[in-house]
Amino acid sequence: YKLFWFEDEAINKKDMISFADYLLENDIKIKWQVRTRFDAFFTEKECLKLKDSGLAEIRFGYESASINVLKKMNKYEKDFDFARIEQSILIFSKCGIHVHLPIIVGFPGETKDERSKTYETLKILKEKYNISFNINLFLLDISSNVYKSFADYNIPVIAYPTLPSDFLGNFIEYARDFNYKFIEQERNDFMRETLYPWYPETALTKPVVFYRLCETIR
Repeated sequence: YKLFWFEDEAINKKDMISFADYLLENDIKIKWQVRTRFDAFFTEKECLKLKDSGLAEIRFGYESASINVLKKMNKYEKDFDFARIEQSILIFSKCGIHVHLPIIVGFPGETKDERSKTYETLKILKEKYNISFNINLFLLDISSNVYKSFADYNIPVIAYPTLPSDFLGNFIEYARDFNYKFIEQERNDFMRETLYPWYPETALTKPVVFYRLCETIR
């Protein structure tokens, strides 16, 4: 095997370092990718060790540039230092590890201004560092806290396609407080402008789908 990709949503720092140590100690030559959070601080020495062990890409759950939205997501502890986000991007980029940032738009209660702030911050980060990102539209997962307490997020209606006892899926439709088609067009336009400026506006395959196809091939 030449590539190892952690599918877990957030591998912690301790496990990443342990995995890197094992690869280096046993002279195992692979490339690997991981998903994690911005919680932990990595030193340059630790990042270089990860790089030497074969870490090619790290995916940080960025989600939003709005502190208000991140709090609603319960993304970080109250005392989290948000300066660590760009510090982490800087140090991993400096050590030659590609940084990818998954984004979520359309989270319940998110305003247009908050969404615009996320887009503008992404544009600035893209200009400063060699990062990539993908923009996901929020989906209501039946295993999420938002689903379990949907009234707390001002979601008035949840729509099952069948009887709840017969439902086998993961995502439920719900009454949104925004225009779905508008945000869908908005995120496609932003990805075309920022990631693929050469991409034809008349292409039948939308930039969001094009990104997914690129990821599958890669």
